[in-house]
Amino acid sequence: MACKDVGIFEQLPSESEFSQKSTVVTTGPHLELIRVSLEFADATLASGIGKSCMKDDRKRKGRDPDTFRDAILPARRVATFKRSGKLRKKANEEQ
Repeated sequence: MACKDVGIFEQLPSESEFSQKSTVVTTGPHLELIRVSLEFADATLASGIGKSCMKDDRKRKGRDPDTFRDAILPARRVATFKRSGKLRKKANEEQ
């Protein structure tokens, strides 16, 4: 699932007492720091939220769904996120 800055900026004010403008001002620089650190393959730890890091996937065998022919999918880099125990616990309480 893709996560866009705009979605974060729209959702946070509805869940907190802050206005959308103050959310953009305070959250924007933090998201930019995370984005820049992930470009250089550094892990980013947000206390109480989770850890973001980049993972290198190897090239692998796949299949073209239109022609059903075998194809080799190229290697790629994938951003991963692991939730902290606190965030996991809070998410499970709300369900």
